[in-house]
Amino acid sequence: MARVRLVAPEEATEEQRAAFAAVAQQRGAVYNLFRAMAHSPAAARHVGAVGAFLRFDCALPPRLREAAILAVAGRWGCAYERHYHEPAAAREGLSAATIAALVDGRIDAADLSPLEAAAVQYALALSRDSRADAALAERLRAELGEGGLVELTVLAGYYSLLAMFLNGLEVDVDA
Repeated sequence: MARVRLVAPEEATEEQRAAFAAVAQQRGAVYNLFRAMAHSPAAARHVGAVGAFLRFDCALPPRLREAAILAVAGRWGCAYERHYHEPAAAREGLSAATIAALVDGRIDAADLSPLEAAAVQYALALSRDSRADAALAERLRAELGEGGLVELTVLAGYYSLLAMFLNGLEVDVDA
């Protein structure tokens, strides 16, 4: 049970309803994550917007994105993120063995491309050590471009933020 009340849409204030509308427009529904975050409607709107950008509009290849998300979710032990992103990773063609390896913090998965493995290594370095090796960052900049490296860095930070929020407030996976 969450440490804060999950705001029900029918009980929401006008500002919370506006945040829910923005999140629903981006994602098609309002999940427990945002029902918990609705106690700060501005945070819900802004966090939701960053997440929608990363999921639906960023330039990172979807397989790479999902692999990095799962590595970060595994790093933080975030069952909520895993619940949504393991199926997404499978839809992108990652095998069950690779998904399990990523969640365990391993990059030895045979079906990751060298670029995907480098992106996972970078995301894990950031979430474990708050920095990454210069050669690794340069390789990713060369392959993804500066914009891609920025988006990968934002992705690692965003999913770390969500994991801390979800774990810290013990937000349950949606029914």
